[in-house]
Amino acid sequence: MTCTNVMNRGSVTFARWPEHLASAGVTKGNLSAHLARLEDAGYVEIEKGFRGKLPQTMCRLTPEGCAAFQVYCERLRRAMAAIPTRPDDRSADQARRTSILLQFDP
Repeated sequence: MTCTNVMNRGSVTFARWPEHLASAGVTKGNLSAHLARLEDAGYVEIEKGFRGKLPQTMCRLTPEGCAAFQVYCERLRRAMAAIPTRPDDRSADQARRTSILLQFDP
């Protein structure tokens, strides 16, 4: 799961994250620390509760977090576009970089 998923869905619960954490090499502790910093910055809201008897953590992107993420994406696009390419590879390489950039989901 990524910010893109949170932006599209409005919120994401941790119940959906185990396979994504494992594939990214991130532990629950790492994720918790990162989210705490994002919450301190006002970028996400975290709500802890229960779904039945199981603990559940919900993460919502705030309007400030959404704006910051969009600025980050735009800066990243500009940085990628500024990478020089050989003239004969320009269109194919540009398409490849754009494709990679827009694939935020694992």
